[in-house]
Amino acid sequence: MILAEDLTFQEQVLHKAFEDIKSNYQTWQLLMEYGDLSPLFKLFIKDTVTYSDIDLMNQLARHYSVSEKFSSDIYVSTIHSVLLTWIRGGCQESPKEITKILLDSVPF
Repeated sequence: MILAEDLTFQEQVLHKAFEDIKSNYQTWQLLMEYGDLSPLFKLFIKDTVTYSDIDLMNQLARHYSVSEKFSSDIYVSTIHSVLLTWIRGGCQESPKEITKILLDSVPF
């Protein structure tokens, strides 16, 4: 997956990751239907962002008006919620649209 290759989270990287998810939508849907992936999904998001090439703590401090303790959870939960809603809804929005939604919702 591109997120393991490019840890900058630039728009094109996110777009490619969402194209991959959409092209494998049936697999994602099946996995979600037969198991609670939420804890694993949240851990993946947190770990991916933690080890990324972005300065997350400074980004969160500027974007959210709460302590670091809560801002990290808000950040991960927002990404998680958007992606799960997208997948559960059949990936109706394009990867470009979902990229814009995330970029407008959380700092990268």
